[in-house]
Amino acid sequence: MFDIDDLSAVNFSAISDEGLIDALRTAHGAAAAAQATEVFAVRELYRRRRADSADPGPDGVRGGEFAATEAAVALQVDEATIAALIDIGMALEDALPRTRVAFAAGRIDLAKVRVIVDNTRAVAREVVADLEPRLLEAAGRTNALRLRQAARRWAARLDPGGTRRRRGG
Repeated sequence: MFDIDDLSAVNFSAISDEGLIDALRTAHGAAAAAQATEVFAVRELYRRRRADSADPGPDGVRGGEFAATEAAVALQVDEATIAALIDIGMALEDALPRTRVAFAAGRIDLAKVRVIVDNTRAVAREVVADLEPRLLEAAGRTNALRLRQAARRWAARLDPGGTRRRRGG
């Protein structure tokens, strides 16, 4: 197995093709686990800021509303990116425990997590219990685009009444 602890000492030209593929998989899993850490940390920051200011302040502003700004400044990214990560983190905590575990372990990356979150958002809770394991199994063997296509098909089949909810109607 490829060791990513000291990349400065790695001579990639001396690694076999199989070893390079192993290195790619190892690095991708580590990156996915790092993405999960970022999502979970920003979600927790949001939760703490909300708890700090449970009652609305001036003009109805709540403390949690600025967590995205705080994190965006710290990471030098835009607020919309952080707000999306908070949303994903809340969805994982509230409705998708298996996805949360797979993401934390680096078995699926942020792109696939977004697909799962987006495609289970308007699905009935009892359907999510059936849909989530299917999506995770598929996530392990396909890319995010194909996962999205499969997720839409399965959601429509398992929750036909939810089609209107998912389309916003």
